[in-house]
Amino acid sequence: MPGPVAGPGVGTSAVLNQDWFVFYYSTFNFPGTPFYESASFVKLREVSVGYTLTGGFVNRTLGLTSLDLRVAGRNLAVWTDYTGADPETNLAGADTGARGIDWFNNPQTRSFVFSVTLNR
Repeated sequence: MPGPVAGPGVGTSAVLNQDWFVFYYSTFNFPGTPFYESASFVKLREVSVGYTLTGGFVNRTLGLTSLDLRVAGRNLAVWTDYTGADPETNLAGADTGARGIDWFNNPQTRSFVFSVTLNR
Protein backbone atom coordinates (compact mmCIF):
# COMPACT_ATOMS: atom_id res chain seq x y z
CA MET A 1 0.00 0.00 0.00
CA PRO A 2 1.41 3.42 -0.83
CA GLY A 3 2.11 5.97 1.87
CA PRO A 4 3.15 5.73 5.52
CA VAL A 5 1.64 3.13 7.81
CA ALA A 6 0.86 4.04 11.43
CA GLY A 7 -0.91 2.45 14.37
CA PRO A 8 -0.73 -0.78 16.33
CA GLY A 9 -0.07 -2.93 13.23
CA VAL A 10 3.09 -1.12 12.03
CA GLY A 11 5.69 -3.60 10.82
CA THR A 12 3.22 -6.52 10.73
CA SER A 13 2.88 -8.06 7.30
CA ALA A 14 -0.63 -8.93 6.20
CA VAL A 15 -2.00 -10.70 3.16
CA LEU A 16 -5.11 -8.86 2.03
CA ASN A 17 -7.18 -11.85 0.99
CA GLN A 18 -10.69 -12.91 2.02
CA ASP A 19 -9.49 -14.10 5.46
CA TRP A 20 -8.19 -10.59 6.22
CA PHE A 21 -11.59 -9.01 5.61
CA VAL A 22 -13.57 -11.79 7.29
CA PHE A 23 -11.50 -12.17 10.46
CA TYR A 24 -9.36 -9.03 10.91
CA TYR A 25 -11.07 -6.08 9.30
CA SER A 26 -14.52 -6.53 10.83
CA THR A 27 -14.70 -5.73 14.55
CA PHE A 28 -18.02 -7.54 14.83
CA ASN A 29 -16.26 -10.87 14.27
CA PHE A 30 -13.05 -11.77 16.07
CA PRO A 31 -10.59 -8.87 15.81
CA GLY A 32 -7.12 -10.05 14.85
CA THR A 33 -3.77 -9.03 16.24
CA PRO A 34 -3.41 -5.89 14.09
CA PHE A 35 -6.20 -4.37 16.18
CA TYR A 36 -4.86 -5.26 19.64
CA GLU A 37 -3.22 -2.61 21.78
CA SER A 38 -2.57 -1.99 25.43
CA ALA A 39 -5.43 -0.26 27.20
CA SER A 40 -3.61 0.29 30.48
CA PHE A 41 -4.43 3.63 32.05
CA VAL A 42 -4.46 5.78 35.15
CA LYS A 43 -7.61 7.82 35.69
CA LEU A 44 -8.42 10.62 38.10
CA ARG A 45 -11.92 9.27 38.76
CA GLU A 46 -13.26 11.70 41.36
CA VAL A 47 -12.15 14.57 43.54
CA SER A 48 -14.36 16.34 46.06
CA VAL A 49 -13.73 19.15 48.52
CA GLY A 50 -16.04 20.42 51.22
CA TYR A 51 -15.89 23.19 53.77
CA THR A 52 -18.25 24.07 56.63
CA LEU A 53 -18.62 27.67 57.75
CA THR A 54 -19.77 28.29 61.32
CA GLY A 55 -19.54 31.14 63.75
CA GLY A 56 -20.20 34.86 63.82
CA PHE A 57 -20.85 35.75 60.17
CA VAL A 58 -23.08 32.73 59.53
CA ASN A 59 -25.00 33.13 62.81
CA ARG A 60 -25.47 36.90 62.91
CA THR A 61 -25.74 37.83 59.24
CA LEU A 62 -27.46 34.78 57.73
CA GLY A 63 -29.23 33.46 60.84
CA LEU A 64 -27.90 29.92 60.25
CA THR A 65 -26.02 27.48 62.47
CA SER A 66 -23.70 26.46 59.61
CA LEU A 67 -23.17 26.70 55.87
CA ASP A 68 -21.69 23.74 53.93
CA LEU A 69 -19.94 24.36 50.60
CA ARG A 70 -18.94 21.43 48.37
CA VAL A 71 -17.48 20.96 44.89
CA ALA A 72 -16.82 17.65 43.14
CA GLY A 73 -15.53 16.56 39.74
CA ARG A 74 -15.72 13.15 38.00
CA ASN A 75 -13.55 11.74 35.18
CA LEU A 76 -11.19 14.69 35.30
CA ALA A 77 -8.14 13.21 33.56
CA VAL A 78 -6.87 10.02 31.89
CA TRP A 79 -3.22 9.14 31.32
CA THR A 80 -2.85 6.42 28.67
CA ASP A 81 -1.23 5.54 25.36
CA TYR A 82 -4.51 4.02 24.15
CA THR A 83 -5.54 5.49 20.78
CA GLY A 84 -9.31 4.97 21.17
CA ALA A 85 -11.92 7.18 22.80
CA ASP A 86 -11.60 5.76 26.32
CA PRO A 87 -9.77 2.65 27.60
CA GLU A 88 -12.83 1.71 29.70
CA THR A 89 -15.26 1.88 26.80
CA ASN A 90 -17.10 -1.21 25.62
CA LEU A 91 -19.35 -1.64 22.58
CA ALA A 92 -21.68 -4.16 24.22
CA GLY A 93 -22.09 -2.26 27.51
CA ALA A 94 -21.19 -3.24 31.04
CA ASP A 95 -23.23 -6.44 31.10
CA THR A 96 -21.14 -8.59 28.76
CA GLY A 97 -18.06 -10.79 28.70
CA ALA A 98 -16.90 -9.25 25.39
CA ARG A 99 -14.67 -6.51 26.77
CA GLY A 100 -12.51 -4.04 24.90
CA ILE A 101 -14.45 -3.66 21.65
CA ASP A 102 -14.08 0.00 20.68
CA TRP A 103 -16.35 0.85 17.74
CA PHE A 104 -18.13 4.24 17.62
CA ASN A 105 -18.09 4.41 21.41
CA ASN A 106 -18.21 7.58 23.48
CA PRO A 107 -15.82 8.35 26.33
CA GLN A 108 -17.17 8.71 29.84
CA THR A 109 -18.46 12.21 30.50
CA ARG A 110 -16.68 14.72 32.69
CA SER A 111 -18.94 16.33 35.27
CA PHE A 112 -18.79 18.94 38.02
CA VAL A 113 -21.14 19.35 40.97
CA PHE A 114 -21.42 22.42 43.21
CA SER A 115 -23.59 22.32 46.32
CA VAL A 116 -24.52 24.67 49.14
CA THR A 117 -26.29 23.37 52.25
CA LEU A 118 -27.91 25.83 54.62
CA ASN A 119 -28.29 24.45 58.16
CA ARG A 120 -30.70 26.26 60.40
